Amino acid sequence: MNYDIIRLLDKYMGVPLCFLFSIIDSLFPKGKKREIKNILIIRFWGIGSIILSSPTLKTIRENYPQAKIYFLTMKRNEGVYDGSNLMDEIIYYNFKNYFNVFKDFFKVIFYIRKKKIDLAIDLEHFSKFSSIVTYLSGAWERAGFFTKGQHREGVYTIKVPFSDYHHVVENFLNIPLYIGLKSNSGNLVKLPVTDKEKIYINQLLEKNKVGKKDLIVGININSSDFAIERRWPKEKYVELADKILKKHPNAKIFFIGAKFDKEFVQSTIDMIRDHSK
Repeated sequence: MNYDIIRLLDKYMGVPLCFLFSIIDSLFPKGKKREIKNILIIRFWGIGSIILSSPTLKTIRENYPQAKIYFLTMKRNEGVYDGSNLMDEIIYYNFKNYFNVFKDFFKVIFYIRKKKIDLAIDLEHFSKFSSIVTYLSGAWERAGFFTKGQHREGVYTIKVPFSDYHHVVENFLNIPLYIGLKSNSGNLVKLPVTDKEKIYINQLLEKNKVGKKDLIVGININSSDFAIERRWPKEKYVELADKILKKHPNAKIFFIGAKFDKEFVQSTIDMIRDHSK
């Protein structure tokens, strides 16, 4: 999936639109406080960050047990929270191609607005795209990060400072605190695992001659193509695997990733095999 069009929209239209929406918002007061019945939580990018948002999702669920909670993310993240009770519905933005980008965008916006959102929470801290979606959701209250130099905070009614010096879990948990909620400890919520997934993993381990008592090391060497520059060079992973095997000679190392990561992962594994000869 290519996100170049979203990057361009974010770069050239994001700030002007956020500024425009902030002016419109200042001209029309939001009115009296509403009961929070429908909540939208947005996190588009990064499966890792989506998992790290689980303590915040749990906090929202615990503070609003009767509310309907909707989680909006990209289609490519499908499956992460399947079966979870942290939200009532997961809405996927399925960006297919350049020609349908606006059609898909407004399709999602219209669907969200039908839900009559009372509180929208934007867990992105750089993207103006998510800020625009947050504003267009029609939410009465909108919470999001104030990130230096991004010029996106004007669309939010609750502005939360984002700190580069704190872990992302702590940053996420600051949002419910600024809303006025009591946050939990920050421990990650265990994701539900289906029987089908358990069978698949057991078969995979058996196929690779991995016993139940073996030390299993899982390494994700990939980075989303939305920010590929975050990815470590292959040579670093070869060095890391070498150090792990020197300390734990019987360890079983598994490299994980999505289908589109397969070529990069396989080439790294080949480098490790050549290095160990």
